[in-house]
This record gives sequence, structure tokens and C-alpha cells, in this order.
Amino acid sequence: MSASSCPLTVIVVEYFSRPHLDGLMNSLAQFEPGAPVIISSNSVYSAEETRRMIAAFPAAKFIRNERNLGYAGGVNRALALGETPYAAILNPDVALTRGIAARTQAVFGGDAKLGMFGPKILDGAGEPTCSFRRFYPPQFILARYFGLAKFRPFRAIPAHYLMKETGRDAFCYADWISGGAMFVRMEAARAVGGMDERYFLYMEDMDWCRSFWRAGWRVGYAPEPCLIHRAQHAGTRRGLSGVFTRATRRQILGYAKYVCKWGLRRYAPAADIEHGPDGARASHPVVSGNFQ
Repeated sequence: MSASSCPLTVIVVEYFSRPHLDGLMNSLAQFEPGAPVIISSNSVYSAEETRRMIAAFPAAKFIRNERNLGYAGGVNRALALGETPYAAILNPDVALTRGIAARTQAVFGGDAKLGMFGPKILDGAGEPTCSFRRFYPPQFILARYFGLAKFRPFRAIPAHYLMKETGRDAFCYADWISGGAMFVRMEAARAVGGMDERYFLYMEDMDWCRSFWRAGWRVGYAPEPCLIHRAQHAGTRRGLSGVFTRATRRQILGYAKYVCKWGLRRYAPAADIEHGPDGARASHPVVSGNFQ
């Protein structure tokens, strides 16, 4: 697929991520060489370092942000330059396992109201991750980040909101998807607006998905495309000791901003779409075809 015909722009926000970028860009060259790429850099590079980055990835459009704008700010700068019908917003530490453009077009083609979806993401051992979820209530934060999941009243909460009971091999609707890999219909993004830049690093993805739902667009999960994510997140420590890490504190702060914006009222749009007021299931897009 040539660059002129590719319906998908790949957007990457990087922060001193050169080693990871090499892997992602190599996988793009192998599986999706025609996709335009925009790298939005939050790194405070010198002029010489910037020249080296541009030289390393000559096929990509490189945005040197004036400061670290946070994940939302970096995404928004790149979204403003996207000219294709769809965009894949990817972390620099993921890699493709096969082509993504035709698969993305097929998923969006199956549901005209689908504004964004998350792909299957495999960890370093090849196991699917919890990349799609239900909107978090406060008890999830207490269970996951304050170590209360070991107590009976909180024990089942993390698995429920991480949708661990849902299979990873079929399309489903989800309240929100991980910001590490978001496939977005640009028409919907323009209608909803960009990510809320009041979030610096965490919870902007959950917030953005909620904005999509509120604007009448759907959010889902599709097992195709499939990506691999071998890196370890800084915010994966749980329990009271984890609260003292910078990453976990940022997640808790991000959730506090989310609550201040949206309140605590239960909101489960994916369940409403799946079952509807009369219990009827909504139709799902079916991805088929001979993808190369």
C-alpha cells in the first residue's frame, strides 16, 4: 500500500524513546511501509539531537514540541496534522505483528458509529493484555493501587473493571481503551476535539473515550490489528508501597481530575450498547478478507 493510498496515519508521542522507536519504526517498515508517520517529541533535545532524530527517521514527520506537553498535548499536536481518514496512536514501545491499515479500515467500515477502538495487545510472553476496560469507580482505585484487593469486599473488583471475563478473540464494545494503542476515526476526533491536556500522563485516555461516548460515538475492541508490547510500565507496582512511586501518584492524581470533571455517577455506555434497554444485542462489525 503506497503512502498516497494508505488510509491510516501512525502517531507516536515520544519522550527520550529512541531505542523503542527503532523497534516500532522497523516493524512499520516491514508491515506497513506506506503509512505516513508523525512523531510528536516531548523531549527537550538540543538542535544537534533533533537533527539526529530527524535523520534517523527520514520518512516520518517530526514535531519538536517546545516543552514536555504531556501525552495529551503531544497527541493533539500530531492529530492536527493528520490528513487520512484514520489514525493509529501508538506508544513508541509497541511493535506491529502484521499490517494494520486494511484491518483498521475493515473494523471502522463495519460500524459507522465506531469512533475509536483498541487492538489486541500481546505482552512479551505473547499473552493478551487488559487493553479495554470499564470506567473505573473509586473502589477500583482503592483495590488496585492501595492494596485492598486482597480483602473480600474488594477482591473481584479489579478483574471486573479490567474486563478479564471477556474473550480477546472477538469484537466487543468497551467503555474505554488503553492510550498505548488507539485506532481513531478522524471524523470523530474532529467532532469530539482532542485529548484534555489538563491530564499530564494518566487517565487522559479514559477521559477521551468518555467524551467520544457522550458525543454519540462508540468505543470498542478488535482482535485485529494485533500489536506486541514488551516494555514494562512504570506504574505497575501495586499495594501501599506502590503509592509512593511517581507513576502511581500520577495515576491517582489523574483519576482525581477525572472525578472532578465527570463526577461519581455510574456510567456504563458499552453495556448499554451491547444489551440495549430491551436486552437486544447491538450488531458488531465483522472483520474478514485476505489481508496482506
